[in-house]
Amino acid sequence: MDLASRALEAVRRTTFTTRFLYDDDGRPMSLSGVPPKDRPAAARQMAARLGRPGRGGGAGPLAQELNRIEDERRRRALLLVGSYREADVVAETLHGIERRHGRVRVLIADDAEPGPGSEERAETVRRGDLAMFAEDEDAEVLVAPLMAIERGHNILNAQRNAAFGVALFLARPHPRPDDLSLAVFAVNDWVSRFIRDLRRVDGRTGPATFGELVAKAGDLDQAGLEFRHQARKEWRRLLSRRYIYSHLEDWERRSFAWDQLVTIWQVIGRLVRGGVPARVVFVDAKFAPGTAAALRPGETVTAPARDGLLADLHKILAPYFDDHADPAWFDDPADPALVRMLYAPMYQALSGLTHRT
Repeated sequence: MDLASRALEAVRRTTFTTRFLYDDDGRPMSLSGVPPKDRPAAARQMAARLGRPGRGGGAGPLAQELNRIEDERRRRALLLVGSYREADVVAETLHGIERRHGRVRVLIADDAEPGPGSEERAETVRRGDLAMFAEDEDAEVLVAPLMAIERGHNILNAQRNAAFGVALFLARPHPRPDDLSLAVFAVNDWVSRFIRDLRRVDGRTGPATFGELVAKAGDLDQAGLEFRHQARKEWRRLLSRRYIYSHLEDWERRSFAWDQLVTIWQVIGRLVRGGVPARVVFVDAKFAPGTAAALRPGETVTAPARDGLLADLHKILAPYFDDHADPAWFDDPADPALVRMLYAPMYQALSGLTHRT
């Protein structure tokens, strides 16, 4: 087996697991879905629960995850949150725990003022200096906003392998509901599919495809006016919708899942550089809320088979890995080959998803 084949085989050993945390009342903990004003407090509580020692002073959840990294040269953890503010809160909380003191770094924006570590504050790392993180021999944990690290940064150790042995998602990726770019992306998606005559199962009134619109129009001028009308109608719908995952229609959840799949896989890409497997831990209970509730201490209910974003990610990928799939299922006959080439390790990891408490 040549070097490239060995590297690909290693990446395919990427594993996913959940490790949900629970408060003193046994309720699953999450950052996703928490009102913005309450998120710093929620982040602090999650960090304290994650970093605290286990029973009898043994290894706590974060220490256990670090200890599972077999390669000592990669014994570092990447903790992903929703914003720079949350990253600061989590890092400060972990820095205040004796076992983590002086071992935590927090990512800051390039235009922020860096600061050295102190008794109360974790040392900072500018986003533009991420490549240097692995050279810090004392650094064991990096806390960063998910969207700040998804692409463009290779963080490698001296062996030119990914410096992090594990990534923990303390927040589920979710764009801000008031982000106008969401509507821009969505209307571009609508028009690209509409003019290619790709039907969408969404219950919209009016022509389902551009071909249908042109066929019903009396002439090209009328078709052009009708197209503008349909585009404005879709744009207004997008601006007025509630972009909350649990409230989305099934077809919109599918689109949302594809967006988040790309985001998550780009982040995981930081962990497989050099042809090494990634280990990914989903901590935020909103990744699989029904499963998180079923796994809480003392609970006896059965976890649902299909639950939350993780299940939706597996669901959207599954048809592309079905050897008996009908080519008519796909917009383009080449789609299955393309998806398998890009996302086979992720699909395998989702298929083998495990749960730890």
